[in-house]
Amino acid sequence: MSVLLTAALATLAPSREVLAQQTPEDDSIDVGRVRIAVEANSLIDAAGLAETYGPGITTAWDQFTALFGSEPDQPFEIRFLISPDPAATALIVQVADAAWAAPDGRSGVVAVEPFLALSPIEADNILRNLLSRGFMRQASDGRLHPALVNGIARYVERPIPAKQARLGSLVQGLDQAGTRPTIGVVLGRETLGLDPETATAVHYSLVAFIAERYGVASLQTLVQAFATQPDWEQALPSVLGQSIEELNAAWADFLPRWFASGWRDNAVSAFDLSRAQSLFERGAYEAASAEASRSQQLFNALGDQPMLSRVEGLLAQGAVGLQADGMMADVQASLEAHDYERATALLDEAERLYGQLPESHRPADAIATYRSIATRGLEAVAQLSGAKANADSWLGVRQTRADALGAGEEFAYLGDADRLGDANGLVRSLDRRLERLVLGLAAVSLLTAAWLGVWVWFRAPAKLVWGSRGQIVRTSRSA
Repeated sequence: MSVLLTAALATLAPSREVLAQQTPEDDSIDVGRVRIAVEANSLIDAAGLAETYGPGITTAWDQFTALFGSEPDQPFEIRFLISPDPAATALIVQVADAAWAAPDGRSGVVAVEPFLALSPIEADNILRNLLSRGFMRQASDGRLHPALVNGIARYVERPIPAKQARLGSLVQGLDQAGTRPTIGVVLGRETLGLDPETATAVHYSLVAFIAERYGVASLQTLVQAFATQPDWEQALPSVLGQSIEELNAAWADFLPRWFASGWRDNAVSAFDLSRAQSLFERGAYEAASAEASRSQQLFNALGDQPMLSRVEGLLAQGAVGLQADGMMADVQASLEAHDYERATALLDEAERLYGQLPESHRPADAIATYRSIATRGLEAVAQLSGAKANADSWLGVRQTRADALGAGEEFAYLGDADRLGDANGLVRSLDRRLERLVLGLAAVSLLTAAWLGVWVWFRAPAKLVWGSRGQIVRTSRSA
């Protein structure tokens, strides 16, 4: 197998020769224009690898087509071997502990057992690193500087915080020691005199500087520029619009901010909408919109209209969600201010907005609670208004008092102190009126009783008066 590997990945070997070197025992399957070939007796077959990693390969192919503006003119092959021969792998480019890339960018080799032990994102990143080299070879006609190939291949991987932090710390160590190489040194030599991990970190930081200072589209333009101008001293100033000296100064100015936090992410990671989608599905609309805005900038820069339409749809949904959540906050504020009519109108609008979002996003319990409070408030306001309107009616004073008392109880429940004071004031007013009525009726009753007493007195039979000699003398009432 070492003979096969050496022949398959010899420098600048055509892809058709790579494919021709397969043995009859090899198992292979195509995922789009990527061929997965697996050595016989491996822990997994080609179909199993395709099932697990095929979606990531397809996604990477589509992303790299947009990023580099073209796609490889020949199929790309990834060979999974049980034990790659160290002598053979020493002749090619190591991109990870278990993976190597052919210098011509047409194929790669992966040690199958260590690969299967990786986390899904780490395994996916190896495949992205290998595959991106084929796109760069096509876009630059195979003339892109190896340091830029290495840096870009690492830059298009999905960020893993621990590894990103490691890259940043390695470059920061060189920078603090005053040994960080300049652009001229990075691109002017075959090797930097650094260990492979530190060299990759330097390459990555240079690519991050270019992509994030001058825009992701500048990477595409730069890679394509090498097809007609392989001299990096001409290509970089032409594409980026600054001299090498100015670029060195700008890189030095960029790095402190990158050391602080810029290493955490990269512009190419905005291809992945899953984070924004996940945040949106959790109802974190502001965070989702921030993530989606990064993607919008990327797709705008690359002119990727299908993805731009998709991310704009997500942004529009996020905007609706933000508006609906803002409306609910306004509803709460209105209820706290006891403006039940405005709260009801806002609730109606919030429900309309939530109707444009997935059903799971609708805060049904909060809406029901707010609706109940607003309805009770409106009914209590109407009840108090009716009581005030009938307050002058002597005949309905008892019902009016009951209405005012009921409204007051609702306002007490709602914490509406002002309207509770109104209701209590009306109840006290009605109580005073009833008191005056009772006192008036009592006075009338006393007067009536007195009048009746007088009347009875005057209407009673004539008085009997005893004469001086014991004789009864009947006198008239007027005597």
